[in-house]
Amino acid sequence: MRAIRLWLIGLLVLLLASCASAPTQEMADARSAIRAAEQVGAAPYAAEQMNEAQAALSGAEVNLALGDYSKAKDWALLARDKASEALLIAQAIQEAEQAANAANSMGYLPIQVEVLLREARSLVTEDPDQAILDAQLATKLADEAVNQGELERAEAELRVCKAHGSAAQHVLRQVRSYLDAHKGSAALDALHAVCPSKRR
Repeated sequence: MRAIRLWLIGLLVLLLASCASAPTQEMADARSAIRAAEQVGAAPYAAEQMNEAQAALSGAEVNLALGDYSKAKDWALLARDKASEALLIAQAIQEAEQAANAANSMGYLPIQVEVLLREARSLVTEDPDQAILDAQLATKLADEAVNQGELERAEAELRVCKAHGSAAQHVLRQVRSYLDAHKGSAALDALHAVCPSKRR
């Protein structure tokens, strides 16, 4: 009786094992996430996460080849998550760098932006979520600095402009609305419509 029970348990385990399917979707998702991270150049920004993603994908492939689909799935999910994290880090820092460069080229770069960018880069391994938040804040501060600088520039140019009538005040209101919407270029274009001699 005991032998039959063991035989049935063994048969049940064998049947369950044969029902498990290869984690093809998870493997595809992991490869896709790694490719996406590579395409944005994530390695210089999130080297550890990229290395972990590649190592996890290798682990998934080994376990897949061995037929251990459960472990292969776990490794594939880890690879996907690490690559996705690397992608988010890279995008956040790249966006912050672009905003900082734009602000710097216009002479509006606050020191806080540089500090936040340094912190973001240093926290990538230790605290990736905080690194992303710092980079996003750096982007916001750089954008706000450009916006404020453009507002000040537009107001100074408007004061110098010869058209001080009601049309000029209307243009200033339009300039302010553009700048509030982070459209500094549009604000200056509107200003230059009444002051063409002040074009950049």
